Amino acid sequence: MVTLGDDKDRPSDRSQGTFPVSHGAQVSSPPASIDVVQFLDLALCPPDLTVEQDRMGPVHRYQDIVEVAFPAGTLPIEAFQHGPHRALVEVWNRLQQSDGGIPPRSAFDVMEILPSAAHLTLVQEIEDGADLHYRVQGGVIVSSHSREMTGKRMSDYRGGPALLHGPLYRRVIDERRPVYCEHSIPSPQQDTVQRWSRICVPLLGPADGAHFVLNSAVRVNLEVAGY
Repeated sequence: MVTLGDDKDRPSDRSQGTFPVSHGAQVSSPPASIDVVQFLDLALCPPDLTVEQDRMGPVHRYQDIVEVAFPAGTLPIEAFQHGPHRALVEVWNRLQQSDGGIPPRSAFDVMEILPSAAHLTLVQEIEDGADLHYRVQGGVIVSSHSREMTGKRMSDYRGGPALLHGPLYRRVIDERRPVYCEHSIPSPQQDTVQRWSRICVPLLGPADGAHFVLNSAVRVNLEVAGY
């Protein structure tokens, strides 16, 4: 069995109003220049999810950051637009049902979703949660960021990625539940934007802790009026 690795900017304090989204979900602050969630159908999601925009405040050059935190239980595979997300969710749902809870990392076999492996990133908490270790980073992510992080630490990252991904991965580990995230990166000309979407799921580590986050990330290039 081929597996993913071996087993061996501060949030802002500004107050924001909320307004209802689909099925009773709440989002903090209204959406900016594009839809708050573009690649996840909230109407197909459970009613007790939480949608938050700009939870971490301004982060580097990233815009329109939205997080959707799911309750415990299986994820609604039909709500995800992108194929790599669906592939990961399908396997995670099956493992969760068979294990009766969050599945262990050792149960995950990347061969089951090999066509989507280039979109995957696996990180593990280290040093009692003080840092995160990149166990695997897929080729799509490496080429998009022009940086290979496999074998490195989150603290080795400089700039926006650490400020965005660090708190996101920590949330998945600490809350022990999947979190979906979207964010935008405008072009220098401000006429196009990269819209990233990712679904992050927790995987249990050894009995002494050191848990994992496995995420599937997809980038879509958009032409957006107003940027």
